[in-house]
Amino acid sequence: MKKILSLLVVAVLMLGMMSVSVSATRDLVYTAPFATAVVDGVMEDAWTTAEWTNIDLPHDGTKDDVSSARARIMHDDQYLYYLVEATDATVAEGNGDGFEIYFDEDCCADVAYCDVSTQLVMHLDGQVTKGANSLGDVDMVKEYVVTTTSDGYLLEFKVELLNGIPASKTLNIEFMYNNNDEAGGFLGADRWNVDTNAGDTAPWQAPECFGKLVLADYVEPEVEDVPADEAPAEGTAAPSTADAGIVVAAVVMAAAAAVVCKKH
Repeated sequence: MKKILSLLVVAVLMLGMMSVSVSATRDLVYTAPFATAVVDGVMEDAWTTAEWTNIDLPHDGTKDDVSSARARIMHDDQYLYYLVEATDATVAEGNGDGFEIYFDEDCCADVAYCDVSTQLVMHLDGQVTKGANSLGDVDMVKEYVVTTTSDGYLLEFKVELLNGIPASKTLNIEFMYNNNDEAGGFLGADRWNVDTNAGDTAPWQAPECFGKLVLADYVEPEVEDVPADEAPAEGTAAPSTADAGIVVAAVVMAAAAAVVCKKH
C-alpha cells in the first residue's frame, strides 16, 4: 500500500512539473551597463561590459537552420545603444530580412500599445520603419550603421526613448529577427521573450509579454593600487628620467677622474 501511495505522489509531482513548464513564461531580464558607444559598426571595448542575449524563440515553435541573432544593450543618460549580430545564409532582396525592437516605456503591460509603446524595424539596408500600432516613430533612432560580415550582419544603433531614460531605470522590451529567403519568401521569425507558440500575444499586437530591461547605474572604473614598497616615500618625488641621466653622468665622470689620478 505504501509503495502505491509513493508512486502516486511521484506521478502527481511529475504532472505538476509538466504543467509548470508548459504554462511558464520566460520572464527574461536584461541588465544594460552604463556606457556610451561610438556608432560606427565596430564593436569597441565598451561593448565588452554588456553581455550577449540570444533571440532564439521561433514564433511557431519551428526554428530554421539558416539564421540566428543575438544582441547587447548599453545606455547612458540620453540613449540606449544596441549591438546586434545576425548570421543568415539566405540574404533576402530589398527589406525582407530585418531586426525588430519594441519598447514599453511605462510598462503598461496588457494595454494594447499605450501612448509610449513602440515597434521599430531595423532593415538591413540601413532603413528604419515603424509598426502599424507603434506610437513612437523612426526619428527615435538617432544613428544606425549596418556592417556586412562573412556570414551575416552587424547592426549598431542608438535610440532616444519618447520620455527619455526613465527614473525607475526599468522598461519592458522585446526583440525579433525576421528571416526571408533570397526571393523574399518568409522563413521564420525568432523572438526574445514572447512565445506565441505557447499562447503569448504577438509583440506587434500588445506589449503584455515583453521581457524587462534594467538600466544599471554608472560604476566608477577601478584604479589599480600601487604596492607600498613600490610607491615613493611621502613628501618625496620619484626621480625623473633627466635626473637619472645626470646621476649616471656624474658617476661616469668621477670614475674617469679616479683613473687619471692613478696614472699620475
